[in-house]
Amino acid sequence: MIVVIGGGASGLMAAISAAKLGAKVTILEKMNKPGKKILASGNGKCNYTNINTNINNYHGKDKKFIESIINNFNVNSTIEFFKQIGVYPKIDSEGRVYPFSLQASSVVDNLLYECKKHNVNIVCNAKVTNIKKKNNLYEVYYNDTKIKANSLIVSVGGKSSSKLGSDGSLFNTIKSLNHNFSPMYPAIVQLKLKGNFKEVKGVRVRGEVTLYDEKKLIAKEKGEQLFTDYGISGISVMNLSGYVHSLKKPILKLDFFPNFSLNELISLLLSRKKNMPHKTFKESFIGLLNSKLIHLIFKLSNIKDKKYSNVSIDEIKKISKILKESTFDIVGTKDFENSQVTAGGLLTSEINSKTLESKINKNLYFCGEVLDVYGDCGGYNLQWAWSSGYIAGKSAGGKYAKNK
Repeated sequence: MIVVIGGGASGLMAAISAAKLGAKVTILEKMNKPGKKILASGNGKCNYTNINTNINNYHGKDKKFIESIINNFNVNSTIEFFKQIGVYPKIDSEGRVYPFSLQASSVVDNLLYECKKHNVNIVCNAKVTNIKKKNNLYEVYYNDTKIKANSLIVSVGGKSSSKLGSDGSLFNTIKSLNHNFSPMYPAIVQLKLKGNFKEVKGVRVRGEVTLYDEKKLIAKEKGEQLFTDYGISGISVMNLSGYVHSLKKPILKLDFFPNFSLNELISLLLSRKKNMPHKTFKESFIGLLNSKLIHLIFKLSNIKDKKYSNVSIDEIKKISKILKESTFDIVGTKDFENSQVTAGGLLTSEINSKTLESKINKNLYFCGEVLDVYGDCGGYNLQWAWSSGYIAGKSAGGKYAKNK
């Protein structure tokens, strides 16, 4: 008997992989139905992988560990697996892969059909409260019930999105099995900035964001940004958020014109001055910037509005610099409930990178977000779930097949 704790993406994949090898598998899912986080992914469309996946899309202490798992069950393997169970891929211009139906329910439903095909027993509303290791068996306690397992696969997720099932409630139990966790923080989450941004709330821009620890460059991303009343959001920003908690003085710089060099931007503003000398400096930006952003830019530059004809070259250079490097102090991130994934987690140094079996406890496996691994936004986290779930299930099921 193999017991899988957690019926999310990695847990469902692990159960299917093990059951395909003939193992008897039971999933214990604490929510009223499996795959709730999958249903919420990709705005309900489920971006289930990305054809551009590589190790640079992943974060964690041991990149070689991550790479070993991703290479063992890669993007092509994932796409082929889902094709075989009924999910045909639809790939967008940025490499994100969706079900052709553009419905996340297509992914979950077909995974459940596959579980049914291989006789996987799924118990919902099963809140696991304790795990005990006795001799060569694991005793798993949930509700008022105990189930014994020859092999145990733990796929309980991180601490993000507790309403969808991931709340970290089993972490202390995992620690009692002599496993350790690195510090955990919200990742792929919105950033809180110093200042008041109510006047630009809801404004979207496409630019480049760069994260610094004071003057040290940490990372940069291009894409869309969304201003909020507390700071800033958007995929490019959220991809940087996992670094923030480890920085002493996190600073965000935003380039509103990434396709222009500083000199090209200066030339553009000078040409607009020539064409519109009758306008004020602020008025000249209408048609170039979102109208709500114009006030913010002038506030950051400390330049007073006046006739464009009276604006000096130094003032044009100064505001061009602001447009290329608007600087904001980061005061934190939103909490776990707002985050898509968890940075940090179970130490991968305690896990076999080929099988995902514990190095401490025989026949104990881990997969998915519970491990100290997370990916960028864009299908990379689900790819990690499929890859790690497949490896854990195959490894556990392989032992069953050999002993049968």
